[in-house]
Amino acid sequence: MGIPLTDSLDQNGETDGEIGSWSFFAPNPPDAYSWYTVEATLESGETIGVFPRRHDGVRLDRPPDGTTAYPSTLWMRYGTDVRYADDTYYEPAAEFSCAHVDRAVDRVTISHVEQPVGPSGPTGEPDRQERIEYAC
Repeated sequence: MGIPLTDSLDQNGETDGEIGSWSFFAPNPPDAYSWYTVEATLESGETIGVFPRRHDGVRLDRPPDGTTAYPSTLWMRYGTDVRYADDTYYEPAAEFSCAHVDRAVDRVTISHVEQPVGPSGPTGEPDRQERIEYAC
C-alpha cells in the first residue's frame, strides 16, 4: 500500500499514484515515540532545560525538530541503547551535561519521555520517567 500523489509524474508525464510504501513499518508499526530531557537545577534553585537544545524552561513536549534535539546522531544512538539501563549508564551523560551548562549548576536530571502514538498521531499524554538525578 503506497501513498497516493496526484501531482507526481514520471518522465513521460504519467503518474503511478504512489511515492512509497508503509511496509517499512510492517508488521509492527511503532506505538510510541520517545525522547530525553535534561534539566539543570542551578545553584540559585532555578530549573532550566539543557536538552533538547534551544528551549527555555522544562517541558515534556516532543522536540519540534528531532534533528536538532541532540548534539549528534551518536547521542541519539546512545539514548536508544541505554533507554532501560540502570543509573551507571546515564552518569557519563549527566557529567557531560553538568560541564556544558554556562551557569553554576547544582544538579542535572535526565528523564526519558515516551509519547504514545496511533495511526493519526499522538494519543494521550507523554509519560516522563526520571532516569538519574546527578549532583554536579
